[in-house]
Amino acid sequence: MLQQSLSLLFVSSLIFLSSCVNKESDINDLFPEQQDDSEYAYNGYLLYSDSAEIKVRLEYDVLRKFRKDGQPMSEFPEGIYVEFYDQYQNPTSWLVANYALRNDRVGNMVARDSVVLYNSDQDKLETSELEWNEKESLIETEKFVRISQPMKGDTSYGYGFRAKQDFSEFEIGKFSGKGTIPGFK
Repeated sequence: MLQQSLSLLFVSSLIFLSSCVNKESDINDLFPEQQDDSEYAYNGYLLYSDSAEIKVRLEYDVLRKFRKDGQPMSEFPEGIYVEFYDQYQNPTSWLVANYALRNDRVGNMVARDSVVLYNSDQDKLETSELEWNEKESLIETEKFVRISQPMKGDTSYGYGFRAKQDFSEFEIGKFSGKGTIPGFK
């Protein structure tokens, strides 16, 4: 009787233990957010400074930090709002986009989807994609651009654009324009 009880206990234990074995892939499927090495931050802002002077303030709803090909990246899947400042801490230009991706090591950001750049002179650039080179303080694109300058009564269109990040001076690649030329009748 004791031997039968021990045999029954042994067989029951084997059945119980074999039923508790799970594949790692089955466990990982239960926790998909655990498979991503990303870090997330919500409803925040970043300040970029040089020599204790704030140069840029970037606001976001969602920030995702991750590595791509060994490079640290910051993704802003819900968009960004950026203010660029002069040496007196006054905002000089603003950038809005529905999506942005930044290579943190290189200091280069690509903004996409309904990108708008405007300045204190009410000049406004609209495009689908804009690249910001932080080290050179340049903003550029090869995409189609529309630039409105209401104080000059001018609207310009073209493919390709390059400007200082304060949007005070700019160049358009393949240019076409509409508006008035001061002093010309």
